[in-house]
Amino acid sequence: GRWRLQTRTIVPVVYQPRPKNMGGGGDFGIGDITLNAWVSPPPIGPLRLGIGPLIELPTAVNDRVGLGKFALGPSLAAVAELDAFVLGAIVHTLARLMLPTPSTDNRR
Repeated sequence: GRWRLQTRTIVPVVYQPRPKNMGGGGDFGIGDITLNAWVSPPPIGPLRLGIGPLIELPTAVNDRVGLGKFALGPSLAAVAELDAFVLGAIVHTLARLMLPTPSTDNRR
């Protein structure tokens, strides 16, 4: 076996409906993009483990479809290939970076 670098990117496309008492309709757009990267050693039997960073980029088009703040944290991944099945789990935590933003929305 050999070491691998594995990545996963999530680009959320969000529709957030508004209550009727707020005018109805809704907001649609791209939310905050999440990037994962794991370095994994050679597998142990059918199990492959990985560790690496998770980065959340403030790409939301507005505060109804994302927080619009940078976030960083560690991420762990485990994947097992069992015959015709692939089972996996990802565990991570994020810390929001308190960088200045043009938004004054403090609800989140």
